[in-house]
Amino acid sequence: MPASTPPRRARWVICGLSVYALSAVAYGQAGAPSPKFLALQPEDVRPAEGATQVVITGDPSKPGIYVVQNTFAPGRGSRPHYHDQDRYVTVIKGTWWVALGPESDVYDPGKMVPMKAGSFVFHPAFGHHYDGAKDEEAVVRILARMRCAELWNGGVGGAPAEIRSPVASLFSGGRRTGTLLLWTTLFLSLLLTYFLINWIPILARQSGVAIRCADSAAALQRLPFRRDFVFIVHA
Repeated sequence: MPASTPPRRARWVICGLSVYALSAVAYGQAGAPSPKFLALQPEDVRPAEGATQVVITGDPSKPGIYVVQNTFAPGRGSRPHYHDQDRYVTVIKGTWWVALGPESDVYDPGKMVPMKAGSFVFHPAFGHHYDGAKDEEAVVRILARMRCAELWNGGVGGAPAEIRSPVASLFSGGRRTGTLLLWTTLFLSLLLTYFLINWIPILARQSGVAIRCADSAAALQRLPFRRDFVFIVHA
């Protein structure tokens, strides 16, 4: 006995779900956009008159990697302090004087070590240090992740800044609404995916579609997830 023809509304629903599945596959294959190249000449990273820092790439006030270039005028330097993130420092010009480790808790210019142009210094998170220039200008380039808030030791000046956890930072700085919307959208997307995978065969069969066609529609919906799974396994 021939199968009955499915109602017109049911056929439109199945077609729409199939288009959604195909678009998801195409989006997954497209991938993320390629990052932009960046090429700067020395004159492009000179600080403005009166400034001591140039942001080369990224944003020190937002999560992510950034690179800044600091210029120390002769005689300018810092006092004992530390940062809440790792910092990778390359001396670009002049001689940069540093004091690193527990001995740098007390400021003593006589204990500073000269780092000439081309030198590299690593500041681990919460590692105590101080630095600066003496007789000549010094230029250093710093690579770090997120904002490195300087936390001064007690007795040196200033109270320690509050250290926020990564989760708490998602709800601060005006990001609360965006975070909640993103999480809600993700939850609804997972709920919709669950509904499509589990109910497409049932809806199709109730509409009179052949079992083979119903199973094919469900398998088509699961393609993006299978592709991601294969990628993870091979990675």
